[in-house]
Amino acid sequence: MNRFEKKIHDLKLSKNVAIQTAPQIRLIQSNDKMPADKIQMAALSTVPLWESQIKIALGLHRQEGRAARQSAEADLLRIERQLKKALLEAAQQ
Repeated sequence: MNRFEKKIHDLKLSKNVAIQTAPQIRLIQSNDKMPADKIQMAALSTVPLWESQIKIALGLHRQEGRAARQSAEADLLRIERQLKKALLEAAQQ
């Protein structure tokens, strides 16, 4: 066999190896794609859920703050009424 024929033979062998390994390569590629797709789907469904939960938590926190302020204001008004009443009673005596 001369060098040219040997090269052709080597190229044919390389072609056969490539043809035989192509399905394995495709399988590996599809196996790599599956976790990536799962991660993408998890991110697409989880992130909006987290976002809505954070919005709800912030809304509840704000409501609690408003309720605490309203309660404190009501307490101050009650104390003020009691003081006025006590002052009026003291002035009448």
